[in-house]
Amino acid sequence: GNRYGTIKRVKALGKKYIVDAPQDIYMATDDFFKINYYQQELRTLQKAFPDEPVSSLKKQASDIVRDTFPNYDRVPRGIQAVRELPVGNFMAFPTEIMRTSTHIVRQASKEITSGSPVLRARGLRRLAGFATTTSGWAGASAVSAHLLGWTEEETKAHHILSETPFSKDAP
Repeated sequence: GNRYGTIKRVKALGKKYIVDAPQDIYMATDDFFKINYYQQELRTLQKAFPDEPVSSLKKQASDIVRDTFPNYDRVPRGIQAVRELPVGNFMAFPTEIMRTSTHIVRQASKEITSGSPVLRARGLRRLAGFATTTSGWAGASAVSAHLLGWTEEETKAHHILSETPFSKDAP
């Protein structure tokens, strides 16, 4: 009886520190960035619409965050079902990236054409951030290879060696 109790406690501690703690840290970090993003969006909307009721602006800010920040609860049910398969977890990330990318460009376009100088500036920053993030990976790859002193042939060899079935076209 005593030995069984000890094993049970060790398993519980292992789960708490090995499984739960990293997940809790990830969720706290994610929440921190979402809260800050919401506050930033709310401040922008308050500047753009100073006479608008705060409750309306809060709703708009939360909609922007929901639509432009990854949230795995927003992954469609069909993709969520695939997540149970051995390779399924990899499906949620690209799905969320496609969803948020579409909304980021849509939101930026709406802001740029809004007629409000405050929203236009926000839309241009949003679009510039999206463009930089989207194209930044190729640039980072090229800069890294250059800093390592690799020739074009060495860079291609590295891409071939590090290729996986899901990254054939994306070094």
